[in-house]
Amino acid sequence: MNVAPSDMIPTVGVVDWTVNLPGLTAASIEFTLDDPAPGTINVGSGGEISVAGTTHRALMLGMKPQRSYTYRIVAKGGPTGSTICTSPDQSFTTGPLDPTIAPTVTRTVMNAAAQARGFIVTSGGYQSGWQFAYIVDADGDTVWWAPSPAACTRALMDWEGQNMWMVNTIFPEITGSQAASVAMDGTGMTVLRDDPFSYAHHDLTVAPGGVTTFLIWNSQATDMSSSLVERAPDGTLTTVANLDASTFGPWKTQFHANSVMYHPTDDTYTVSDLNARAYVKLSRQGQPLWQFRQSCTGSVAPKCAASADITSNHGHHLLDDGHFLFFDATSSTKAPVYEYLLTQTSTALTADPVWTYTADSIGSNVLGDIQRLPNGNTLIDYCSHGEMLELSPTGDIVQVLDATGPAPSMAGYYNFGYMNFRETLYGPPLR
Repeated sequence: MNVAPSDMIPTVGVVDWTVNLPGLTAASIEFTLDDPAPGTINVGSGGEISVAGTTHRALMLGMKPQRSYTYRIVAKGGPTGSTICTSPDQSFTTGPLDPTIAPTVTRTVMNAAAQARGFIVTSGGYQSGWQFAYIVDADGDTVWWAPSPAACTRALMDWEGQNMWMVNTIFPEITGSQAASVAMDGTGMTVLRDDPFSYAHHDLTVAPGGVTTFLIWNSQATDMSSSLVERAPDGTLTTVANLDASTFGPWKTQFHANSVMYHPTDDTYTVSDLNARAYVKLSRQGQPLWQFRQSCTGSVAPKCAASADITSNHGHHLLDDGHFLFFDATSSTKAPVYEYLLTQTSTALTADPVWTYTADSIGSNVLGDIQRLPNGNTLIDYCSHGEMLELSPTGDIVQVLDATGPAPSMAGYYNFGYMNFRETLYGPPLR
Protein backbone atom coordinates (compact mmCIF):
# COMPACT_ATOMS: atom_id res chain seq x y z
CA MET A 1 0.00 0.00 0.00
CA ASN A 2 1.39 3.38 -1.01
CA VAL A 3 0.40 6.93 -0.22
CA ALA A 4 1.57 10.06 -1.97
CA PRO A 5 0.52 13.72 -1.81
CA SER A 6 -1.48 15.24 -4.62
CA ASP A 7 0.48 16.95 -7.36
CA MET A 8 -1.37 20.21 -6.71
CA ILE A 9 -3.12 20.08 -3.35
CA PRO A 10 -0.82 19.14 -0.45
CA THR A 11 -3.72 18.42 1.90
CA VAL A 12 -4.95 15.55 -0.32
CA GLY A 13 -3.39 12.12 0.06
CA VAL A 14 -3.55 9.71 -2.89
CA VAL A 15 -3.66 6.11 -1.69
CA ASP A 16 -2.85 3.31 -4.15
CA TRP A 17 -3.61 -0.14 -2.78
CA THR A 18 -4.24 -3.76 -3.65
CA VAL A 19 -6.08 -6.45 -1.71
CA ASN A 20 -6.14 -10.23 -2.03
CA LEU A 21 -9.79 -10.71 -1.17
CA PRO A 22 -11.96 -12.73 -3.59
CA GLY A 23 -15.38 -11.24 -4.20
CA LEU A 24 -14.39 -7.75 -3.06
CA THR A 25 -17.66 -5.83 -2.70
CA ALA A 26 -16.86 -2.68 -0.73
CA ALA A 27 -14.01 -0.71 0.78
CA SER A 28 -13.61 2.43 2.83
CA ILE A 29 -10.78 4.63 4.01
CA GLU A 30 -10.60 5.64 7.65
CA PHE A 31 -8.24 8.28 9.02
CA THR A 32 -7.78 10.29 12.18
CA LEU A 33 -5.61 13.22 13.18
CA ASP A 34 -2.79 12.17 15.48
CA ASP A 35 -2.89 13.88 18.88
CA PRO A 36 -5.70 16.33 18.08
CA ALA A 37 -5.76 19.57 20.02
CA PRO A 38 -8.38 19.98 22.76
CA GLY A 39 -11.69 21.11 21.34
CA THR A 40 -10.99 19.79 17.84
CA ILE A 41 -14.39 18.73 16.52
CA ASN A 42 -13.53 17.79 12.97
CA VAL A 43 -10.40 15.88 12.06
CA GLY A 44 -11.16 14.58 8.60
CA SER A 45 -13.59 12.23 6.92
CA GLY A 46 -13.72 8.96 5.09
CA GLY A 47 -16.07 7.20 2.75
CA GLU A 48 -16.72 4.37 0.34
CA ILE A 49 -14.16 4.03 -2.43
CA SER A 50 -14.20 2.28 -5.79
CA VAL A 51 -13.57 -1.48 -5.76
CA ALA A 52 -13.51 -1.92 -9.53
CA GLY A 53 -10.48 -3.75 -10.97
CA THR A 54 -7.58 -5.32 -9.11
CA THR A 55 -5.68 -2.17 -8.14
CA HIS A 56 -7.35 0.71 -6.39
CA ARG A 57 -6.94 4.41 -5.74
CA ALA A 58 -8.56 6.42 -2.96
CA LEU A 59 -8.34 10.08 -2.00
CA MET A 60 -7.91 11.24 1.57
CA LEU A 61 -9.99 14.43 1.60
CA GLY A 62 -10.64 16.90 4.38
CA MET A 63 -7.21 16.84 6.00
CA LYS A 64 -5.66 19.86 7.66
CA PRO A 65 -2.39 21.41 6.44
CA GLN A 66 0.88 20.36 8.10
CA ARG A 67 -0.68 17.71 10.30
CA SER A 68 0.06 14.00 10.78
CA TYR A 69 -2.66 11.43 10.17
CA THR A 70 -3.09 7.72 10.76
CA TYR A 71 -5.10 5.87 8.14
CA ARG A 72 -6.17 2.38 7.15
CA ILE A 73 -8.13 0.64 4.39
CA VAL A 74 -11.06 -1.59 5.37
CA ALA A 75 -12.27 -4.01 2.67
CA LYS A 76 -15.25 -6.37 2.62
CA GLY A 77 -15.82 -9.42 0.43
CA GLY A 78 -15.50 -13.19 0.40
CA PRO A 79 -18.10 -15.78 -0.62
CA THR A 80 -20.81 -14.30 1.59
CA GLY A 81 -19.60 -10.70 1.57
CA SER A 82 -18.96 -10.80 5.31
CA THR A 83 -15.18 -11.15 5.31
CA ILE A 84 -13.46 -7.99 6.50
CA CYS A 85 -9.81 -7.18 5.82
CA THR A 86 -8.16 -4.23 7.55
CA SER A 87 -4.78 -2.90 6.50
CA PRO A 88 -2.07 -2.02 9.00
CA ASP A 89 -2.13 1.57 10.21
CA GLN A 90 -0.07 3.95 8.11
CA SER A 91 1.10 7.51 8.78
CA PHE A 92 0.98 10.54 6.51
CA THR A 93 1.87 14.22 6.97
CA THR A 94 0.17 16.87 4.87
CA GLY A 95 1.91 19.83 3.24
CA PRO A 96 1.56 23.51 4.14
CA LEU A 97 -1.14 25.97 3.22
CA ASP A 98 0.24 28.57 0.82
CA PRO A 99 -0.80 31.96 2.29
CA THR A 100 -0.22 33.70 -1.04
CA ILE A 101 -2.96 31.76 -2.81
CA ALA A 102 -5.25 30.30 -0.17
CA PRO A 103 -7.77 32.23 1.91
CA THR A 104 -7.74 32.90 5.60
CA VAL A 105 -10.98 32.22 7.42
CA THR A 106 -11.38 33.61 10.92
CA ARG A 107 -13.81 31.63 13.07
CA THR A 108 -15.50 33.02 16.17
CA VAL A 109 -17.31 30.38 18.22
CA MET A 110 -20.23 31.15 20.50
CA ASN A 111 -21.42 27.58 21.16
CA ALA A 112 -19.09 24.81 19.98
CA ALA A 113 -21.34 22.05 21.29
CA ALA A 114 -24.20 23.22 19.05
CA GLN A 115 -22.12 23.55 15.89
CA ALA A 116 -22.74 21.34 12.85
CA ARG A 117 -19.87 19.03 12.00
CA GLY A 118 -18.77 19.00 8.40
CA PHE A 119 -17.31 21.06 5.57
CA ILE A 120 -18.23 24.20 3.64
CA VAL A 121 -17.48 24.31 -0.09
CA THR A 122 -17.27 27.87 -1.40
CA SER A 123 -15.29 30.25 -3.61
CA GLY A 124 -13.93 33.78 -3.90
CA GLY A 125 -17.21 35.25 -5.05
CA TYR A 126 -18.21 38.16 -7.24
CA GLN A 127 -15.46 40.79 -7.69
CA SER A 128 -13.07 38.71 -5.61
CA GLY A 129 -9.44 39.77 -5.53
CA TRP A 130 -8.30 36.18 -5.84
CA GLN A 131 -9.42 33.24 -7.97
CA PHE A 132 -9.82 30.06 -5.95
CA ALA A 133 -12.42 27.55 -4.92
CA TYR A 134 -11.84 26.17 -1.46
CA ILE A 135 -13.21 24.00 1.35
CA VAL A 136 -13.28 24.96 5.03
CA ASP A 137 -13.71 22.38 7.78
CA ALA A 138 -15.62 22.77 11.03
CA ASP A 139 -12.57 24.22 12.78
CA GLY A 140 -12.31 26.99 10.17
CA ASP A 141 -9.23 25.44 8.55
CA THR A 142 -8.86 25.53 4.78
CA VAL A 143 -8.47 21.87 3.81
CA TRP A 144 -8.70 22.05 -0.01
CA TRP A 145 -8.20 24.73 -2.67
CA ALA A 146 -7.74 25.01 -6.42
CA PRO A 147 -7.64 27.76 -9.06
CA SER A 148 -11.03 28.91 -10.33
CA PRO A 149 -12.40 31.19 -13.04
CA ALA A 150 -12.30 34.87 -12.15
CA ALA A 151 -15.17 36.09 -9.96
CA CYS A 152 -16.14 32.50 -9.17
CA THR A 153 -19.57 32.55 -7.55
CA ARG A 154 -20.20 28.81 -7.23
CA ALA A 155 -17.94 25.86 -6.52
CA LEU A 156 -19.65 22.50 -6.13
CA MET A 157 -18.42 18.92 -6.07
CA ASP A 158 -20.09 16.65 -8.61
CA TRP A 159 -22.65 14.05 -7.54
CA GLU A 160 -20.07 11.29 -7.32
CA GLY A 161 -17.61 13.44 -5.35
CA GLN A 162 -14.84 13.08 -7.94
CA ASN A 163 -14.54 16.61 -9.37
CA MET A 164 -15.03 20.22 -8.35
CA TRP A 165 -17.09 22.33 -10.78
CA MET A 166 -16.86 26.12 -10.82
CA VAL A 167 -18.53 28.99 -12.68
CA ASN A 168 -17.97 32.73 -12.71
CA THR A 169 -20.51 35.53 -12.79
CA ILE A 170 -20.72 37.81 -15.75
CA PHE A 171 -23.54 39.82 -17.28
CA PRO A 172 -24.83 39.22 -20.80
CA GLU A 173 -23.47 42.46 -22.22
CA ILE A 174 -19.93 41.23 -21.44
CA THR A 175 -18.66 38.03 -23.04
CA GLY A 176 -15.92 35.85 -21.63
CA SER A 177 -17.67 33.93 -18.88
CA GLN A 178 -16.44 30.43 -18.28
CA ALA A 179 -16.92 27.24 -16.31
CA ALA A 180 -14.21 24.88 -15.13
CA SER A 181 -13.70 21.58 -13.36
CA VAL A 182 -10.77 19.96 -11.59
CA ALA A 183 -10.35 16.50 -10.09
CA MET A 184 -10.38 16.50 -6.29
CA ASP A 185 -6.67 15.62 -6.25
CA GLY A 186 -6.02 18.87 -8.13
CA THR A 187 -5.23 17.31 -11.50
CA GLY A 188 -7.02 17.41 -14.84
CA MET A 189 -8.21 21.02 -14.93
CA THR A 190 -10.81 21.52 -17.70
CA VAL A 191 -11.87 25.04 -18.69
CA LEU A 192 -14.99 25.55 -20.82
CA ARG A 193 -14.62 28.86 -22.67
CA ASP A 194 -16.46 28.23 -25.93
CA ASP A 195 -20.14 28.91 -26.48
CA PRO A 196 -22.43 28.39 -24.74
CA PHE A 197 -20.11 28.61 -21.73
CA SER A 198 -18.99 32.10 -22.71
CA TYR A 199 -22.44 32.99 -21.33
CA ALA A 200 -22.48 30.76 -18.23
CA HIS A 201 -23.25 32.75 -15.10
CA HIS A 202 -24.07 32.87 -11.39
CA ASP A 203 -24.73 29.27 -10.40
CA LEU A 204 -24.62 25.58 -11.23
CA THR A 205 -25.95 22.38 -9.73
CA VAL A 206 -25.12 18.69 -10.11
CA ALA A 207 -27.13 15.52 -10.74
CA PRO A 208 -26.33 11.78 -10.74
CA GLY A 209 -24.28 10.35 -13.55
CA GLY A 210 -21.76 13.18 -13.66
CA VAL A 211 -24.33 15.70 -14.95
CA THR A 212 -23.61 19.39 -14.31
CA THR A 213 -26.37 21.93 -14.92
CA PHE A 214 -25.68 25.58 -15.72
CA LEU A 215 -27.50 28.89 -16.05
CA ILE A 216 -26.54 30.29 -19.48
CA TRP A 217 -27.53 33.66 -20.90
CA ASN A 218 -29.38 33.21 -24.18
CA SER A 219 -27.72 36.23 -25.80
CA GLN A 220 -26.57 39.79 -25.23
CA ALA A 221 -30.11 40.97 -25.92
CA THR A 222 -31.90 43.28 -23.53
CA ASP A 223 -34.33 40.61 -22.35
CA MET A 224 -31.45 39.00 -20.38
CA SER A 225 -33.16 35.61 -20.45
CA SER A 226 -31.25 32.41 -19.75
CA SER A 227 -31.47 28.71 -20.43
CA LEU A 228 -31.08 25.86 -17.98
CA VAL A 229 -28.56 23.55 -19.66
CA GLU A 230 -27.35 20.10 -18.60
CA ARG A 231 -23.86 18.93 -19.54
CA ALA A 232 -23.14 15.18 -19.58
CA PRO A 233 -19.60 13.89 -18.84
CA ASP A 234 -19.03 13.32 -22.57
CA GLY A 235 -19.84 16.99 -23.28
CA THR A 236 -23.38 16.44 -24.60
CA LEU A 237 -25.60 19.45 -23.87
CA THR A 238 -29.34 19.29 -23.20
CA THR A 239 -31.49 22.39 -22.74
CA VAL A 240 -33.96 21.72 -19.94
CA ALA A 241 -35.90 24.99 -20.20
CA ASN A 242 -35.79 28.56 -21.43
CA LEU A 243 -35.87 30.80 -18.37
CA ASP A 244 -37.95 33.56 -19.92
CA ALA A 245 -41.62 34.53 -20.22
CA SER A 246 -42.50 30.94 -21.16
CA THR A 247 -41.34 29.88 -17.69
CA PHE A 248 -41.95 32.92 -15.48
CA GLY A 249 -44.85 34.57 -17.29
CA PRO A 250 -45.22 37.61 -19.56
CA TRP A 251 -45.56 40.18 -16.79
CA LYS A 252 -41.81 40.90 -16.98
CA THR A 253 -39.81 41.80 -20.09
CA GLN A 254 -36.37 41.30 -18.54
CA PHE A 255 -35.09 38.30 -16.60
CA HIS A 256 -32.16 37.54 -14.30
CA ALA A 257 -31.82 33.90 -13.22
CA ASN A 258 -29.35 33.64 -10.35
CA SER A 259 -29.72 30.39 -8.37
CA VAL A 260 -30.46 26.75 -9.20
CA MET A 261 -30.85 23.56 -7.16
CA TYR A 262 -31.39 19.91 -8.17
CA HIS A 263 -33.78 17.69 -6.19
CA PRO A 264 -33.09 13.93 -6.45
CA THR A 265 -36.28 12.90 -4.64
CA ASP A 266 -38.47 13.82 -7.62
CA ASP A 267 -35.81 14.56 -10.27
CA THR A 268 -36.61 18.27 -10.54
CA TYR A 269 -34.95 21.68 -10.42
CA THR A 270 -35.78 24.91 -8.62
CA VAL A 271 -34.56 28.18 -10.16
CA SER A 272 -34.57 31.75 -8.80
CA ASP A 273 -35.08 34.79 -11.02
CA LEU A 274 -34.36 38.21 -9.53
CA ASN A 275 -36.31 40.33 -12.02
CA ALA A 276 -39.34 38.04 -12.04
CA ARG A 277 -39.18 37.96 -8.22
CA ALA A 278 -39.95 34.30 -8.39
CA TYR A 279 -38.81 30.75 -7.74
CA VAL A 280 -40.01 28.09 -10.14
CA LYS A 281 -39.95 24.31 -9.82
CA LEU A 282 -39.30 22.53 -13.11
CA SER A 283 -39.43 18.92 -14.16
CA ARG A 284 -36.30 17.44 -15.74
CA GLN A 285 -38.13 17.94 -19.06
CA GLY A 286 -38.58 21.67 -18.39
CA GLN A 287 -42.26 21.71 -17.42
CA PRO A 288 -43.14 24.35 -14.77
CA LEU A 289 -44.71 22.52 -11.81
CA TRP A 290 -45.24 25.44 -9.43
CA GLN A 291 -44.07 28.95 -8.68
CA PHE A 292 -43.43 30.76 -5.41
CA ARG A 293 -43.24 34.46 -6.17
CA GLN A 294 -44.02 37.99 -5.06
CA SER A 295 -47.27 38.00 -7.02
CA CYS A 296 -49.01 35.19 -8.87
CA THR A 297 -50.13 37.60 -11.57
CA GLY A 298 -48.89 36.22 -14.87
CA SER A 299 -47.75 32.88 -13.48
CA VAL A 300 -47.68 30.17 -16.15
CA ALA A 301 -47.31 27.30 -13.67
CA PRO A 302 -50.37 25.21 -12.73
CA LYS A 303 -49.82 26.06 -9.04
CA CYS A 304 -48.65 29.31 -7.49
CA ALA A 305 -48.22 30.82 -4.03
CA ALA A 306 -47.27 34.42 -3.31
CA SER A 307 -45.30 36.30 -0.67
CA ALA A 308 -44.41 39.99 -0.46
CA ASP A 309 -41.10 38.92 1.13
CA ILE A 310 -39.71 37.93 -2.28
CA THR A 311 -38.04 41.13 -3.48
CA SER A 312 -34.32 40.45 -4.12
CA ASN A 313 -34.32 36.67 -4.14
CA HIS A 314 -31.05 34.75 -4.57
CA GLY A 315 -29.78 31.53 -2.95
CA HIS A 316 -32.38 29.06 -1.70
CA HIS A 317 -32.86 25.64 -0.14
CA LEU A 318 -35.99 23.53 -0.70
CA LEU A 319 -36.22 20.58 1.68
CA ASP A 320 -38.07 17.35 0.92
CA ASP A 321 -40.67 18.17 3.60
CA GLY A 322 -41.70 21.39 1.83
CA HIS A 323 -39.74 23.84 3.97
CA PHE A 324 -38.33 26.53 1.70
CA LEU A 325 -35.55 28.90 2.80
CA PHE A 326 -34.32 31.83 0.73
CA PHE A 327 -31.92 34.75 0.93
CA ASP A 328 -33.17 38.23 0.05
CA ALA A 329 -30.17 40.35 -1.07
CA THR A 330 -31.70 43.69 -0.14
CA SER A 331 -28.52 45.67 0.61
CA SER A 332 -24.97 45.39 1.93
CA THR A 333 -26.19 46.24 5.44
CA LYS A 334 -29.53 44.47 5.50
CA ALA A 335 -30.44 41.14 3.96
CA PRO A 336 -33.23 39.15 5.61
CA VAL A 337 -33.65 35.42 5.18
CA TYR A 338 -36.99 33.67 5.23
CA GLU A 339 -38.41 30.20 5.77
CA TYR A 340 -41.82 29.16 4.45
CA LEU A 341 -43.69 25.88 4.47
CA LEU A 342 -44.94 25.09 0.97
CA THR A 343 -47.91 22.71 0.92
CA GLN A 344 -49.24 21.18 -2.28
CA THR A 345 -52.57 19.69 -3.15
CA SER A 346 -53.58 18.32 -6.54
CA THR A 347 -54.66 21.80 -7.65
CA ALA A 348 -52.97 24.38 -5.40
CA LEU A 349 -49.82 25.52 -3.61
CA THR A 350 -49.91 27.40 -0.31
CA ALA A 351 -47.04 29.15 1.47
CA ASP A 352 -47.07 29.72 5.23
CA PRO A 353 -44.33 31.80 6.92
CA VAL A 354 -42.31 29.87 9.51
CA TRP A 355 -39.26 31.95 10.43
CA THR A 356 -37.24 35.00 9.45
CA TYR A 357 -33.90 36.43 10.52
CA THR A 358 -32.09 39.69 9.85
CA ALA A 359 -28.52 40.18 11.10
CA ASP A 360 -27.41 43.43 12.71
CA SER A 361 -25.71 45.64 10.08
CA ILE A 362 -24.73 42.63 7.96
CA GLY A 363 -26.12 42.07 4.49
CA SER A 364 -25.27 41.35 0.91
CA ASN A 365 -26.36 43.22 -2.19
CA VAL A 366 -25.13 40.44 -4.51
CA LEU A 367 -25.53 36.69 -4.21
CA GLY A 368 -26.30 35.54 -0.66
CA ASP A 369 -27.09 31.95 0.27
CA ILE A 370 -28.79 29.84 2.92
CA GLN A 371 -28.86 26.16 3.87
CA ARG A 372 -30.63 24.17 6.56
CA LEU A 373 -28.06 21.83 8.13
CA PRO A 374 -28.63 18.21 9.17
CA ASN A 375 -28.58 19.07 12.89
CA GLY A 376 -31.32 21.70 12.41
CA ASN A 377 -29.01 24.72 12.37
CA THR A 378 -29.11 27.25 9.53
CA LEU A 379 -26.03 28.49 7.66
CA ILE A 380 -26.35 31.98 6.13
CA ASP A 381 -23.81 33.30 3.65
CA TYR A 382 -23.51 37.10 3.36
CA CYS A 383 -21.38 36.94 0.24
CA SER A 384 -20.47 40.58 -0.37
CA HIS A 385 -19.84 41.08 3.34
CA GLY A 386 -17.45 38.12 3.46
CA GLU A 387 -19.19 36.60 6.45
CA MET A 388 -21.19 33.48 7.29
CA LEU A 389 -23.36 32.90 10.34
CA GLU A 390 -24.45 29.54 11.72
CA LEU A 391 -27.65 29.84 13.73
CA SER A 392 -29.25 27.38 16.12
CA PRO A 393 -32.92 26.37 15.61
CA THR A 394 -33.82 29.08 18.15
CA GLY A 395 -31.96 31.75 16.15
CA ASP A 396 -28.90 32.06 18.40
CA ILE A 397 -25.53 32.58 16.70
CA VAL A 398 -23.44 29.42 17.02
CA GLN A 399 -20.40 30.61 15.08
CA VAL A 400 -19.23 33.36 12.72
CA LEU A 401 -16.88 32.83 9.78
CA ASP A 402 -15.05 35.81 8.24
CA ALA A 403 -13.06 35.60 5.02
CA THR A 404 -10.16 37.74 3.93
CA GLY A 405 -8.00 37.52 0.84
CA PRO A 406 -4.56 35.94 0.86
CA ALA A 407 -2.82 39.34 0.82
CA PRO A 408 -3.55 42.63 2.66
CA SER A 409 -4.13 44.42 -0.65
CA MET A 410 -7.07 42.12 -1.28
CA ALA A 411 -8.84 42.82 2.00
CA GLY A 412 -12.39 44.02 1.55
CA TYR A 413 -13.13 42.09 -1.60
CA TYR A 414 -16.03 39.68 -1.70
CA ASN A 415 -14.48 36.48 -0.42
CA PHE A 416 -17.46 34.14 -0.20
CA GLY A 417 -19.41 32.95 -3.20
CA TYR A 418 -22.43 30.71 -2.83
CA MET A 419 -21.74 27.88 -0.35
CA ASN A 420 -22.58 24.21 0.13
CA PHE A 421 -22.35 22.46 3.49
CA ARG A 422 -21.44 18.76 3.45
CA GLU A 423 -21.07 16.32 6.33
CA THR A 424 -18.47 14.39 4.30
CA LEU A 425 -16.40 15.08 1.21
CA TYR A 426 -17.34 11.69 -0.23
CA GLY A 427 -20.45 10.95 -2.28
CA PRO A 428 -23.35 13.26 -3.25
CA PRO A 429 -23.99 16.71 -1.77
CA LEU A 430 -26.69 17.38 0.81
CA ARG A 431 -28.36 19.82 -1.59
